[in-house]
Amino acid sequence: MLTHQFLKLAGAGGEWVLWLLLLVSFVSFSAILERWLFFRRRGVDVRALGAEVLAKLEAKDRAGARALLRAHPSVEAAILDRALDWLDDGADAMQQGLQSALSEQRAVLDKGTTLLGTIGNNAPFVGLFGTVLGVVQAFRHLEGGPSGEMGAVMASIAEALVATAVGIGVALPAVVAFNYFSGRAADVEERAEALVNLVLARLRSQRKPGLAE
Repeated sequence: MLTHQFLKLAGAGGEWVLWLLLLVSFVSFSAILERWLFFRRRGVDVRALGAEVLAKLEAKDRAGARALLRAHPSVEAAILDRALDWLDDGADAMQQGLQSALSEQRAVLDKGTTLLGTIGNNAPFVGLFGTVLGVVQAFRHLEGGPSGEMGAVMASIAEALVATAVGIGVALPAVVAFNYFSGRAADVEERAEALVNLVLARLRSQRKPGLAE
């Protein structure tokens, strides 16, 4: 009885799955565009930014250094600004502040990336589900039908296979984008760590108060 109910449900075919995949594709490309704009607008020359911040810190213009960082759109600047909260507490505290700042910004860096990974992993299965529904529908047409309907059945099966192809087509850009933006996020974290370590090294070399080992 339960199987019969599922067969009746499958009789609706898999066309609705194609519409679902179309919607998922729109969401995927929207996320890709948002991430691309995010990283494009927040690009930074770490060496130039580090030199400007060091110049102000060496001039004992900490307020100017913080203002410079807060005016900069990059994630690296936000992380360094957060790490400077522990400047007076010593190098170890500043390193811990760096890790805290990285954790805070990781959610910003990973926004949308998890969605792309989910789409990339599951879109092929959604397409396969649509293909299965289409095949079930095609075979139901054979029940008691004349042999002349065989061409229509084969056409239905061919249409059903389109769902799998569409699912793969939706997944591929999402997977590529997921890998690319995950790499970009890792690069941002590495540059932020390098920026904080650059400031720490310079201040240590000058034996600033509060940063002695």
